[in-house]
Amino acid sequence: SESFRRCCPDFYGSGSGFQPTVPGSANVLKYRLPLPMNFSLFRSRSAEGLHRSIASGSFMPRQVVALFAAAVLSGVARADLLVLQPGGSGKGPGVIQRFDEATGMRLSTFGESNEGMRGMCLAANGQLLVTANTLGQCDLYRFDHSGQFLGAVSEGTSVELTAIAAVADGALFGLVLENGVSPARYRLVRIARDGTVADLTVPDTVELSAPRALAVGRDGHLYVADQVRGVLRFDGRSGNFLGVFVAPGRGGLQDPSRLAFGADGRLYVASAFDHSVRRFNAATGAFEDVFVAAGSGGLRQPGGLAFGPDGHLYISSRETHQVLRYDGATGAFMNVFATYPDLRGPTWLVFTPTRGVATASGLARK
Repeated sequence: SESFRRCCPDFYGSGSGFQPTVPGSANVLKYRLPLPMNFSLFRSRSAEGLHRSIASGSFMPRQVVALFAAAVLSGVARADLLVLQPGGSGKGPGVIQRFDEATGMRLSTFGESNEGMRGMCLAANGQLLVTANTLGQCDLYRFDHSGQFLGAVSEGTSVELTAIAAVADGALFGLVLENGVSPARYRLVRIARDGTVADLTVPDTVELSAPRALAVGRDGHLYVADQVRGVLRFDGRSGNFLGVFVAPGRGGLQDPSRLAFGADGRLYVASAFDHSVRRFNAATGAFEDVFVAAGSGGLRQPGGLAFGPDGHLYISSRETHQVLRYDGATGAFMNVFATYPDLRGPTWLVFTPTRGVATASGLARK
């Protein structure tokens, strides 16, 4: 707890999140289209002026103009998809792979020394938080939006953070695994903005058995996917247990492994048992439908759920080493959105906050 408290001025400090940029200011990137026909179109990646190519090829001048006009006038804000490759257990260190949210093209890989990464989320200040195991220590790594490592917080050798979820007020929920204890013993904690760590109350009658994921709902409460107990709900401020929200077996749900709340207000729950996603009423927990059918699109062992800026559902398929995309309204399989030869066993997915808005004079970075 003390180490979290000491880190907090930096951990929650300003200046490392996404800052809006006013179109027309000095920070607006303007494009020059080199002719004749071979060109690369670059888009800003960070305040330090790091750029990357997002399109290349040979085009007639009128095609260049058409492409440029589409990019400039679309008015679509940009974001990147971050994919956690956990590593560990003889698979090498964990890393985060970055993909373009429009094309699925891999842009970069980043990380920091570790023996495996377990959880990932965005903090309220825009920093990316990743839990890692390094030399037996439980570390919370912090990265800025460009992938720059900002430091680590160690919480000793007796626990391991296996999942985290951020709260709008700047706090974090964490799922803690007690190391060296058999059978495995888990507990839930709330890490306040000042670094204070408090345990959540879990009744003996619903002792955590095999918790796999955390998510914060629109109501501010914490939801926990436990493969044996179902989906549990806790008060987002007091930490008090509010009850079993989705009972095991409801709607055919078995082995809930990942959670996500959609823009429609519903709760989406991935099943590790039949490789599917079910949809539940976020107010009552009532089953609504099977949103992604078992094995749809080749889905095997869903490791992460996230809704993209386009409104569609993205799911990491651990056994096929892919990120799959499904229609956000119907759940129908759309395509293999992202894959790469060294993308292995992807788990958590995070879309970065939008970082640019197309304008008639260029791209204003955020």
